[in-house]
Amino acid sequence: MLLYHFFKSKHALDSIENKHIKIALLTELNDPLELLPIFTKKRDLISWEETKTNFAQKHGIICFSKIWYDPVMWSHYADNHKGIVLGFKINDDKFQEVIYPKNDQRARLLIKNKWDTGTDKTPRGNALVLWSKYKSWQYEQEVRAWVDFDETVTTVKTKEKVIKYLPTIKNKIVLHSIMLGLNCDQKVSGILKALHTSNYSNVNIYKICLSQHSYSLKRKKIKIAPGEETA
Repeated sequence: MLLYHFFKSKHALDSIENKHIKIALLTELNDPLELLPIFTKKRDLISWEETKTNFAQKHGIICFSKIWYDPVMWSHYADNHKGIVLGFKINDDKFQEVIYPKNDQRARLLIKNKWDTGTDKTPRGNALVLWSKYKSWQYEQEVRAWVDFDETVTTVKTKEKVIKYLPTIKNKIVLHSIMLGLNCDQKVSGILKALHTSNYSNVNIYKICLSQHSYSLKRKKIKIAPGEETA
């Protein structure tokens, strides 16, 4: 499947050059109801929070969208249209579509303190907690994967924090396209340099533009002169 990840420009270049994608930690998520099941007793909630903390020490999440043309997504996740969207061909069963329950009800735990990331195409039981979000988030059309830190994960330590990355594994997560936002000032030459550094080929580059008739965004393919790809 073809999925899209929204970036600030500098983070997109880093992703291209180093062939990796930043893994989000549970403590960084922008939804306080993420991974919150139904509870009837306060002590169960406290117990669950402890379980979630333990889970967060061993797992992170990578989120993609099925769409690139929504202007709200560009506003929220691509630096107010100054960023870049990368399109990837995904061939990995770990990636599943997020569920947005129409009845506004959170998932119910079947077995306390026991869960897994699940790879079933239709998550059931405790796995629903990992794949469900409030219905207002459905504009994102999210597809996500839970990453086990015991897998092949790159760790980079900075002065502020520890950042974990998942390598874009050959034949699993493959860069397909690059889209520069409406207000993106990143030069195409910088994109080509990053592609050359990472030995990428056959990656289409587009500039996002306004539609004449609808609110959805359009894209126009950028023509690359012969020989410019390896300049």
